[in-house]
Amino acid sequence: MMARGVVGARAATESVIAVFVAFRRQRVWVQARLAEQLGVSVKSLKRCLVNMSLAGVPLTHEEDDIAGRKQILWTMTPAWYPDGILLCPNIFQELVELVKHAPQSPQREDLLQSLFKYSSSLVEHEGWCPGEFSRRDEEHLRLLEKAWATTRELKLRYASSRSGVRERLVTVCHVSTGIPVRFLALDHESAEYRWFRLDAVVEAMLSSTEGREVDSLEVERIVSESVDGFHDGAEAREHRFLVRYPEASWVRHNLLESMVPKTTDKGVIISAKVAGANNIARFVVGLGEAATPLTEELRKEVRRLAEGALKGLDNPLDGTESG
Repeated sequence: MMARGVVGARAATESVIAVFVAFRRQRVWVQARLAEQLGVSVKSLKRCLVNMSLAGVPLTHEEDDIAGRKQILWTMTPAWYPDGILLCPNIFQELVELVKHAPQSPQREDLLQSLFKYSSSLVEHEGWCPGEFSRRDEEHLRLLEKAWATTRELKLRYASSRSGVRERLVTVCHVSTGIPVRFLALDHESAEYRWFRLDAVVEAMLSSTEGREVDSLEVERIVSESVDGFHDGAEAREHRFLVRYPEASWVRHNLLESMVPKTTDKGVIISAKVAGANNIARFVVGLGEAATPLTEELRKEVRRLAEGALKGLDNPLDGTESG
């Protein structure tokens, strides 16, 4: 932990970088908690934030009553980045494909060259995707992030395939960007950490009541061991699969969270230490014969999914044609 007051003592560039990194992890911060996170005084942090705002960084702040105390909340505009915006990998890939199919012209060629020039850096970024949310989703996302930043209870009406629409009371622990947006929360009824999807939130209301105490180490473990919002509660195990060339070239830039690529002469070996092989197996099945499972549990799950798909082909639903 850095000594308090370091923001005023170290280079201004380092101060700005530390703040940027914090807002890339979390879009809304309580001023006092951000100062504590960075190991600086509230006064020094506020001076840094105000100077960044005056320099053109889209930071806004508001006063809120948190646990009976007036606190300052700072928010950074979603998708903003110096002299540009952040795009998630699949949106960038769609943009490239659209430009590739545009009528041939010198402008098209110049734009494609620019996109390919910067593609290696862009596809490695995870960012907020502009235009992907409805107004309702954007409002719910704002409440989620505020609940996370202020550690207050969040009241939800949430739709699930198992129980339909029902009310839930949660403490938000983590918000994961991407499509769809997912958030990890402590469910007050079950006292369990669970993943939820933003697009399944029917209604959301921020409570004035302090949320439940959460185990930060447990939250960190669950997030690191989850793939695409899935964690089956079991002990994390390493799963590996090989993707051959040429498919490996684009697969390595479109991996799920927790997946780590390693280049070999036969292709790219993808590994992930997670709890539950289901979502990884679905990813592998989607690659068809281009992917080969290398670990036993993953191999069994891929076989189970593939055999289930084949049974579906042999037993079509009423009213559909077979063959």
